[in-house]
Order: sequence, then structure tokens, then C-alpha cells
Amino acid sequence: MQCKYIIDWKGRCKKEALGGSRFCLEHSSIICSCCGAKATRSCDATFGLVCGVPICDDCTHELNSEGTNVCNTTHVKKSDLNYVDWMKRDVCQEMKCDQLDDHNKCYRAYDCNKILPYLKAKQDSGGN
Repeated sequence: MQCKYIIDWKGRCKKEALGGSRFCLEHSSIICSCCGAKATRSCDATFGLVCGVPICDDCTHELNSEGTNVCNTTHVKKSDLNYVDWMKRDVCQEMKCDQLDDHNKCYRAYDCNKILPYLKAKQDSGGN
């Protein structure tokens, strides 16, 4: 079985997973820099460079109030993410979403289940 570790901007590791493990020898002992859980990927956030810090599926790169990545190694639990990314924020504002407050803070920023259906409906109607 192939290693399940996701390498930023490259995709899944091509090495063989260890017997009884989802990860190869190289990735089997890497821990999340944010919470200490088993890392499943390297952070693919960009800010002129690629972040590359090991994180788990529950953590993400912190965004600033503008909804963009910043050149630092701050990572947070997805549930603790304070700001929506700039692309989602613009859609949230267009939708007049009740989850978006006056400071562009969205309480469901990372896993919002309203954005994709809204965009699909908009696309199906010709963009209006």
C-alpha cells in the first residue's frame, strides 16, 4: 500500500507504507506542529514560499484578518480558525451569510457547508 502522507504541492508520497501502517518509514513518526497528533500532510499554504510544516487533518495554517496566509509558522485547529480565507469571505458577503460577523470572522470558516451549494447554484443559473 502507498504511503498516505500528502506532500505540499506534490501530492501523496510515492513510497511503500510500512506493514500495518498508513505511512512509510520517513513519514511514520512525524507529528503535527500544532497539536502533537500524527501529521498526515505538510502545510501547503503559500506566501511567496510554501509553508511545508507538518500538520494533521484537524489543523491548518492561520490566516490574518485579510483572509490571507502570513509568513510565519502559526497553525491552529480548524475549529479555532478566526478568519475566512479571502475567496470564501467574498462569497460569504455576497450570500449575506449569517455566520459572518462585522469583522469578517466566520465561526464555521473552514468547513462551511453553504459555500459550495451556493456557488453551484450560481453557476447553474448562469452566474447571476
